[in-house]
Amino acid sequence: MAGSLSAEQTDAFWNDGFLFPVAVISSADALAARQHFLELMDEPAVTLPRPTNDYAMLVRGADRHNTLVKIAPPATDFGPAELALHTELEAAQLGAFAAGAAEAYGYDRGT
Repeated sequence: MAGSLSAEQTDAFWNDGFLFPVAVISSADALAARQHFLELMDEPAVTLPRPTNDYAMLVRGADRHNTLVKIAPPATDFGPAELALHTELEAAQLGAFAAGAAEAYGYDRGT
């Protein structure tokens, strides 16, 4: 019967606790879906507002949309430049946490 497991698959599941690989879609359909996803990533349909800076130390890849403030790895532990950067990042983080705090949300909006 289509859609049911073979005896070998059932034995593998009971012995191993999982079944792998499981063919869900064809390779061609998977490739088409991946290509569509990558196209969506390259051409975002919306532009999100950036009220604050987002900082990142890229480990791999690239910021293709140029939305991050890139920071270099520290040259030394607790050096003057590293401590100044830490202070800047901490201030930006606190600003992001407090953004919109003056606005009323929820049940107490005065309406």
